[in-house]
Parts: sequence; C-alpha cells; structure tokens
Amino acid sequence: MNALAAFVSTGLLLSLAACGNAKFQPRRMESDAELQKVDEQEFANSPDMQLPELRKELHKLGFTDKEISETVEENDVPIFMLTLDDAKFDRLDKARMAELQHDSRYRFDLKDRDQIRKFAEFSVAENTKREKAEALRYLNKNGEMGKFPRYRPGMPMVA
Repeated sequence: MNALAAFVSTGLLLSLAACGNAKFQPRRMESDAELQKVDEQEFANSPDMQLPELRKELHKLGFTDKEISETVEENDVPIFMLTLDDAKFDRLDKARMAELQHDSRYRFDLKDRDQIRKFAEFSVAENTKREKAEALRYLNKNGEMGKFPRYRPGMPMVA
C-alpha cells in the first residue's frame, strides 16, 4: 500500500480536509508606521516614576538612604544603585520591587550580582504579566478574543 493510501485509510486526510471548510476572515495587518505610533503612545502612557517618588517607594519597602545611592547608567540616565546585605534582600517584597522597577522605567539596579540573578525571576514575571495583559487588551479591542486559543493553568499543552 502506498503512503497516500495509508494516509487516506487512517482517516487523517478526511480530517485535514474538513479543517479547510471553516470561514476565514483575513485579519487587517497594521503598517509599520501605525505600529510605531501605537508603541510611542503606549510608552507615553506608561508609568514614569521619577527618582524622588521612587526613593519614597523604596523607603516604604524598607530601604534606608544609606542603601540607596545615586549614579548614572550607560545612557547618562540617573538611577539608584541599591546596596544591601543578603539577609535583608531575602526579606524584601521582590514582587513589589519588580513593579517599581517597571514603573520607574528601570531607574534602579542592585549592586550584588547574586541578588541581580535572584531578582531577575521577579522582574521577568512582572514583565510577562504586563505583556499578557496588553496582548489581551489588544485582542479585546479588535474583537478577536475568541479567535486565538489561550492556555489556562491545568490545561494540557497538546491536543
């Protein structure tokens, strides 16, 4: 039996052919200029916590002025360098720190390399949460919420 006959005999060909009967409405693709304009607008509307407000929020988390020093990052943007011992770092609310990091447009950094690595997990989780929320807003705005499958915890990753 040749490969095509085997394929047809298993019913897979018929299943695949049935997939082509769905109504397809092509999605309008935005131009590069439109996407750039949206990105600029989102950036303008994003949180932009400045250093004085950031210092107050860091104090609320438990940082002292001794642990917060002002420096300049590689693009000549003033930022805070946070220096603290490991015991205090372990007690800090790192999820809230990650929120502050994103709200301040990365206007602080940790001096200790091990702390940077440990904190990265929280920073990435916060970024992922924000990107997912933005993607869902975009789909909802364009009436496309039901067009794309969404993973929910506990669901199998394969069909």
